[in-house]
Amino acid sequence: MKLEEVLLLAANREKASYEFYTGLAAAHPAGRVKSLLEEIASQELGHKQKVEIMYAEVAYPQTDGG
Repeated sequence: MKLEEVLLLAANREKASYEFYTGLAAAHPAGRVKSLLEEIASQELGHKQKVEIMYAEVAYPQTDGG
């Protein structure tokens, strides 16, 4: 498997994790558990963004001069 494929897979898994935690948070009333689940979801979204940046750097490397 190529690195680009691994990074796309990782980004998709981070998205799925985000959706999982936001779904759990939606099922809980306001309080500590809901807040924690929302925080975890936010972290997963941040991970996805980092993986997407890595993907862009690998798939579209900069050349000398631009």
